[in-house]
Amino acid sequence: MSKKFLLFSFLIYFILFSLQASATPGYLHLVGQDSFVQKMESLFEEKETPPAPPAVGRRFFRRGLYGGIGFSFIEADVHERDLRDDIGNIANPGNYPKYDFGEGFGIQLKAGFHLNSLLAVETQFDFLTKMNESAKDVSNLTRSDFVSLVAMFGARASFPLGRRLRVYGYFGLGFVQLDYFERTTDTSGNILYEIDSWEYDFAVRFSMGAEYFLIRRLAFYLDIAYTKGVGEVEGFGYFATTFGAILHL
Repeated sequence: MSKKFLLFSFLIYFILFSLQASATPGYLHLVGQDSFVQKMESLFEEKETPPAPPAVGRRFFRRGLYGGIGFSFIEADVHERDLRDDIGNIANPGNYPKYDFGEGFGIQLKAGFHLNSLLAVETQFDFLTKMNESAKDVSNLTRSDFVSLVAMFGARASFPLGRRLRVYGYFGLGFVQLDYFERTTDTSGNILYEIDSWEYDFAVRFSMGAEYFLIRRLAFYLDIAYTKGVGEVEGFGYFATTFGAILHL
C-alpha cells in the first residue's frame, strides 16, 4: 500500500480515538460543542426518561437495523497477466506490460442488522470510479481502464471500547462486476488490438474498522478493507479506506 493510503488511514483513526479520549462516561464534552451535541441528542431521545445505562454503554450499542453511506479512497491491486487471462485475451499472447493503476475513489452503501451488541449481519455495495493507466511496451503504447461494482454480504463482530467507540472486524462474500477496456496502438496511432469486455464472478472481503457514536443513533465510521476477486476476475483486487456515517434505527 502507498504512503498516502496509510497516512490517510492513520489520520482518521487518530481523530476517532482522540474523540473517544475526550468523552466522559456521561456525555461527550468537546470544546465549544456541548450545546450542539445536547440539542442533537434531544432530537433522537425518547420522551420518557430512559433507565440508567449499564457500564458497557448499551445506550449506544443495541439491537436493530442500521444503514450508512461512505466515501472511499481506493488503491488498485490489479495483476495484469491474470486479468487478461480472465477476460479471454488471446491477442498478443505473452506480452504483458506492467501496470500501476494507482489511486482512485469510490462510494459505499451499507445496511445491516445488529443481532446483539457484538454481532451483526451486513450487506455492502461499492461503486469504484474509473481508474486508468498507460504502459510503454517497446514501440507500442497500451492504455487501460476499468470501472467496478461490488456487492457483499457478511458478518461483523464488534467490541466496545467505552460508551461511544467500538472496533469491529468484517468478513463478506459477494460478487464483483468489472468493466474493462484496453487499447494498444503503435507510434503512428494505428490500433493494433482492442479489448472492451465485462466480467463478473465471486469475491471475498476482509475489513477492520472503528465506529464512533456522536449521538445515540448517529455514528461515524472508518473502515479499512481488502477485496479480492476469484474465478473470472481473479486478477482484480483493491484496498479501500472508507469514512462515512451510519444511522441506527
